[in-house]
Amino acid sequence: MNHKTPQTAANRKAGPHVPLKERAGDRKPKGQPEAIATPHALTDIEYTRLDQLAGVLEQDIHYRGLRPGQPYLTAAGAAEMLGVSRMTANRALNVLAQRELLVRHRNRGTFIGPGLAAKSSHNANCVHYIAFADDNPAQQIPIGCMLTGLKRHIPDVNLKTHTLSQVLSPQQLREEIDQLSYGVKSLGMIVTLGSRDLQRIVAESGIPAVVHGSVYPGIDLPSLEVDQEQTGRLMAEQAIRLGHQRLVFVAREFWRRGDNLALDGIQQAAAAAGLGSGSVMVRNVSTDPHALRMGVEEVLTDVPRPAAFICRLSYFASAIIDAASERGLSIPGEVGIVYDHTSEEGPPPLPYPCVRSQYSIHEQMAMIGQMLQTVAAGQSPDPFRAVVPARIE
Repeated sequence: MNHKTPQTAANRKAGPHVPLKERAGDRKPKGQPEAIATPHALTDIEYTRLDQLAGVLEQDIHYRGLRPGQPYLTAAGAAEMLGVSRMTANRALNVLAQRELLVRHRNRGTFIGPGLAAKSSHNANCVHYIAFADDNPAQQIPIGCMLTGLKRHIPDVNLKTHTLSQVLSPQQLREEIDQLSYGVKSLGMIVTLGSRDLQRIVAESGIPAVVHGSVYPGIDLPSLEVDQEQTGRLMAEQAIRLGHQRLVFVAREFWRRGDNLALDGIQQAAAAAGLGSGSVMVRNVSTDPHALRMGVEEVLTDVPRPAAFICRLSYFASAIIDAASERGLSIPGEVGIVYDHTSEEGPPPLPYPCVRSQYSIHEQMAMIGQMLQTVAAGQSPDPFRAVVPARIE
């Protein structure tokens, strides 16, 4: 059955499409596909805006279930739907025509192009990787490393990364997740550094998903994580072996489930060593470079020495080392350093003890890819909660 676009007043008044710039002799015979004119002198902001509008049109195509060869909106109809001028809507339609998602014929109209079928097939193996914004550069897992791992079990994976703000409300998070799945088939999602709200919303959406990290209690999502409790325990045990009896856990302002588990491990190690109840301190710092420097200065002023600083990120450890050196404090005598390197790829960046995952990011992504395929097939992965051991270096 042919799906026709409803005719509106704007559709009926619209005339044939005219290129932005046309020279004599450029007109093609009636009925042949029209050459797409490229807009001139557009700023980066305008190109970004056009890409966003083209994305809305593409979502509309998927939502309507249109197929190659079926008619689509005129420039006037697209302008009415988008709430923009006809010229802007025409440019957005041209963006999709350049991608072969639309074919535009002068005097005949705009039709769904052959690129839609190819893209629909490509989207079948699309994986969305969702993380929260984090100013720490070391936390950005290399895309190539992720892809190499996922391709072990999803050879033609199409990986799309999305970074969400830390301060989004639950309603805004739900809208973001709905937007990702709106009208486009995908294999599923990988959620990392997620809040409880994000994990809950993804679980409720029914979209196949795997959490790369710790899952909050009551959230029914499969996961793979480095053993966070073991990570905290190993770091604390190393600090105690170096002779420190005061342990300072330096963590992010925005705590996550894994931070709680790491602190549990630190406290277990302190208790096993017979340290007093006040031997473990917690200090939260920002990942923003300027705020981090101020936070580290406050920590060094506030904490009695000697003390071992158990840093959740190598980024924090580096900032403490710099600030302590400027103050003339001895390392590791007055300021001990042990840091968590489990969520970062590559060799340890600092010459101090650290805890690392026994599996590389590449290996973890391969496992996650296998788990996600299992979930997408309607089955439960085994194990449902995969835990990767850590080691001290």
